[in-house]
Order: sequence, then structure tokens, then C-alpha cells
Amino acid sequence: MLDLTAIQEELQDLNALIARHERTLATHTEAKSLRANIQTLKRRRQALEEDLDTDQQTTPPGTQRLLPEVGANT
Repeated sequence: MLDLTAIQEELQDLNALIARHERTLATHTEAKSLRANIQTLKRRRQALEEDLDTDQQTTPPGTQRLLPEVGANT
């Protein structure tokens, strides 16, 4: 079973990192390595989103996933 909370957190981190890289690219348009990094981050994001989709498709109907609250002490 996938750790959905960890995947969601990584997706949030990836989205923030992609946005930061894209802002930097706006001022450094010739940075080929930055473009390559953005593409790699986007591929990682796509893979994680596919993992979430697969998990949702394999979860039996009527089953709910309860995620812990962020910051909750467990």
C-alpha cells in the first residue's frame, strides 16, 4: 500500500520547486541545465500522480482512505 501522505507532501514540494525553477528560468533563459532539471522534476511529478491514480483505481468501492491531519501527533 502506498503512503499517500508522503506522496502528497512530495507532490507539494515538487510543485513548489518547479515553480521556483521556472521563475529563475524567466531571468536566465539560456540555462540549459535548469531546463533539464525542470523536465526531470515534471517527470517525477507525473510518476507520483500516476501512483495516486493507480491506488485510487485499486481501492475497493465504498472504502474510504483516512489521512492523518498535518501536524497531528500520532
